Amino acid sequence: MNGTLCEESITYDSVANHFAKEHGMKAWFRSPTIHCKWSGCSRAMKRENFMRHIREVHMGRSRRGIA
Repeated sequence: MNGTLCEESITYDSVANHFAKEHGMKAWFRSPTIHCKWSGCSRAMKRENFMRHIREVHMGRSRRGIA
């Protein structure tokens, strides 16, 4: 979240824990708009959609499995 590159590997199941622990994304109100800082992405979204965005767009997975 501070603009530095994070090179830690994550899995579908570890996304939420990783962003809470490593990037301080926990206990936020759901309404703030945040910007994805994944390499090459700058999409803006509501906080409540961020984990789904990471999983579906950047990891190629949907809530039903492979996208």
